[in-house]
Amino acid sequence: MAIAAKKDLEARQYDVETAFLNALREGHAPVTCALPDGFKKSGVCAEIERALYGLRDSPLLWYREFSTTLQRLGLTPSPEEPCLFYDEQRTVILMFFVDDLLLFYHREHQSKADQLIYRLKGAYELKDQGEVSWFLGIRVIRDRSKRQIILAHDSYIEKIATRFGLANDAYVPPTPLGTEELVSNSGIASKEQIKGYQERIGSILYTAVMIRPDVAFAASLLSKFLTNPSAKHIKAANRVIRYLYHTRFLAIVYGGVSEEAQVLLIAGDASFADDPETRRSSQGYIMTLFGGAIVWKAARQATVTTSTTKAELLALEHTAKEAMALKRLFHDLRLELGQTWDIFCDNQQTIRLVVGENERITTRLRHVDVQNMWLRQEQSRGSFNVTYLPTAKMPADGLTKALPRQQFEHFRSLLNLQDLRQETTTAVAAAAAGADQGSAQQGPAPAHERRQGHRQERPAAPAAAAAAAAPPVPPLLLPLAPGAHEPSPEGGPPPMITVSTFSRAQERGGKQNIRGEGHRFRAPPRGARQQDGRWQG
Repeated sequence: MAIAAKKDLEARQYDVETAFLNALREGHAPVTCALPDGFKKSGVCAEIERALYGLRDSPLLWYREFSTTLQRLGLTPSPEEPCLFYDEQRTVILMFFVDDLLLFYHREHQSKADQLIYRLKGAYELKDQGEVSWFLGIRVIRDRSKRQIILAHDSYIEKIATRFGLANDAYVPPTPLGTEELVSNSGIASKEQIKGYQERIGSILYTAVMIRPDVAFAASLLSKFLTNPSAKHIKAANRVIRYLYHTRFLAIVYGGVSEEAQVLLIAGDASFADDPETRRSSQGYIMTLFGGAIVWKAARQATVTTSTTKAELLALEHTAKEAMALKRLFHDLRLELGQTWDIFCDNQQTIRLVVGENERITTRLRHVDVQNMWLRQEQSRGSFNVTYLPTAKMPADGLTKALPRQQFEHFRSLLNLQDLRQETTTAVAAAAAGADQGSAQQGPAPAHERRQGHRQERPAAPAAAAAAAAPPVPPLLLPLAPGAHEPSPEGGPPPMITVSTFSRAQERGGKQNIRGEGHRFRAPPRGARQQDGRWQG
């Protein structure tokens, strides 16, 4: 998405109907089932020939079937991302998640993309969903004029907050976690507590992995207590969900950055021996491209280290390996950034051990020494350049510890998460300004059009005034009232008219889900006239 925003690529979405059923089970272990009702012959069973939904190996069979088809059509899989395919010239890039496809290409290669889709439709039942607007529960908003793509999880967060009864809670936590230590439960949790806690953490993990790096550490820490949570742990999980709900409009924004701004940022950090029970250290890294985060992780180190420098070395090693994998992916896509691959670290002693000519850590721990020498080797080869960044500017700091309010807000600003309401309001205002300018250039409408427009627009004034007086709401997120768009039967009450600054409809499974909130009022009866602000007749 970051590349599509910066390069102004077309982004089309497709869905493969009954995807698994296209894969055959030939050459795999046979699977049998009972005959359907109606067959009288006993002692006979049926062998399943296709990858039915619910079978353990069906996803693998579908992947092999679909990847084989794509390679037959001339696409090549990426060695770094098995679900990413591209043609030889990298003019068409296709990625998929199970049966959901995304196709990226430049406008000048429209015919090549159309040919690929035409051939895919010859092999599968493919549904064209148009320009991507929702993918895996993520809202996708695009501003082509600014070359921006916005990814938000507001709808998903609203669902989980409502599910756990936290949407209407008056308490607004300033941070996902408090600064007090969380330790294991000394008692035994009930099955209901375990199930409820695991559901909460699973819901938090999805948004922490997909869109919200600001809650990644909270999700990682609370995952320690999945098998035996205490009431304190459940309370902490509820706090994270409350925080997510009240900040649900925070979104990742790709593109729109100046040419002088840093294109790629890679940073890693560690918090030494912060686990009070095991004294293992926390580590985290984050990578941003064209202004938005693309990779991040918060985790506990697998081994106990005996100093801050050793903990930082382990964190730097994991960050460097992830950066080199990303570098290989960019090479596959022929993406040239025009800058060195700097990895930022806030521990100067660690940097000296990697960059210094005669520096070497003194340790009896062989694995730490190996990590140090590997980092020195790759640094000398030019694979990356380890650079110092003060802790106050370190975007990975909040991935390793729970921060107090002021520090956390600063950390969140370094992540460059932006409020979706401000972004969409600006986009709609710009579009409205362009429309007003176009209307002014066209001149006044004919008399009969003005009269017709008068009858349609005058009743909207009360709703428009109410909308103007109401607090600002994101135009892309205003839900329409149920039934507001449905016409009334002949002879019934006047039809309902919906006025909304901006609304979005998404076609899913043959049903239309319309998001946003408009204002409804009764249309005046035919032949009515307005007098003293009221409709007569």
